[in-house]
Amino acid sequence: SSAASDVYKRQVSWLQGSVTGCDYKDGKLYVLTYKRVFVLERENGAFKIIGKKNLGFLQQWEVIALESTNSVRIVAEKSRLGKQKMKTIQLKDFKAWN
Repeated sequence: SSAASDVYKRQVSWLQGSVTGCDYKDGKLYVLTYKRVFVLERENGAFKIIGKKNLGFLQQWEVIALESTNSVRIVAEKSRLGKQKMKTIQLKDFKAWN
């Protein structure tokens, strides 16, 4: 199965599982949704999920960028779901995907 279908099998709804942003560096794809960040690694020509970070309450997260080799930065738009904000997440805080 594909990495995308693995994400959706574990999601509650399309809203929580919708991809809102991505960044790619050194064979890893960082995927942002309204509730989580996933890290996928390229393996044998396909991507495999290797980690995730829950972001708490549903928020309109729209931008993700690899800030350094140790962290990603995400940005939320002001919306009915919450205020505009920016957050830096350390990669060491991601949980392994099982």
